[in-house]
Amino acid sequence: MNMKLKILAAAAALTPIAGACAQTEVAAPPPVEIPVVEYKTTWKCPGCTDNEKYVLQQLQEKTRISDRNALATIMGNIKQESKFIPNICEGGARVPYDRCYSGGYGLIQWTSLGRYNNLGKLQLVMVMIPPLLRVRQHT
Repeated sequence: MNMKLKILAAAAALTPIAGACAQTEVAAPPPVEIPVVEYKTTWKCPGCTDNEKYVLQQLQEKTRISDRNALATIMGNIKQESKFIPNICEGGARVPYDRCYSGGYGLIQWTSLGRYNNLGKLQLVMVMIPPLLRVRQHT
């Protein structure tokens, strides 16, 4: 058999198979709706204390700050000011707000008289702050 006949014979043998495949219809699956979930970058601090984790979470939830360097700067400032101890008086004394007679008080160490007095007023109305970070009034 010459080469042309071999090719024609092979093509003829495959034609019924190709024809059968071409006639088979496969139904496409129905479309599935995929919900779109907005991705929001949040930063975590696995090695942080509970107070540090809480402040980091609140900074991200309550502000538009999402840049990790900005968050690190704020967290570093709070760490330097108060070591994340909410009832600390400047210098390190752990006393209630009304017994801190000079310097700053609290996480961010408010120092001006107006800020200092407003912190005390705020503390009276902020009953929704978790006890962990609430400025405590010890008697």
